[in-house]
Amino acid sequence: WVVEDIMVRVTSGPHEDQEAVVKHVDGDSITILLKSTKQQVSVSKNQIVAVLAKKKDRVKMLRSDLRGLTGVLIGIDGSDGIVKMDDNLDIKILDMSSLAKLATAD
Repeated sequence: WVVEDIMVRVTSGPHEDQEAVVKHVDGDSITILLKSTKQQVSVSKNQIVAVLAKKKDRVKMLRSDLRGLTGVLIGIDGSDGIVKMDDNLDIKILDMSSLAKLATAD
């Protein structure tokens, strides 16, 4: 499920509870950039979870035929996210668990 350029939160280990950006994926080994220290560290897939997107956040698709595509979360309806896709401006209704907040340059 992990793709580059998404926001994740570390769930275990020395960097627990820190937010980070996924920089590189190599099988189960993930290189992340910690937001707080700008330090790159390696973690395993089971040590991170995707940061949930909020309305108006840019998002990246994690699953299905849309994997890797980006868009803007324009609404949330229960467990569904309403996404305006970047590539063709289509509106898609997708499960929130298949979306991750896209990292921004800040």
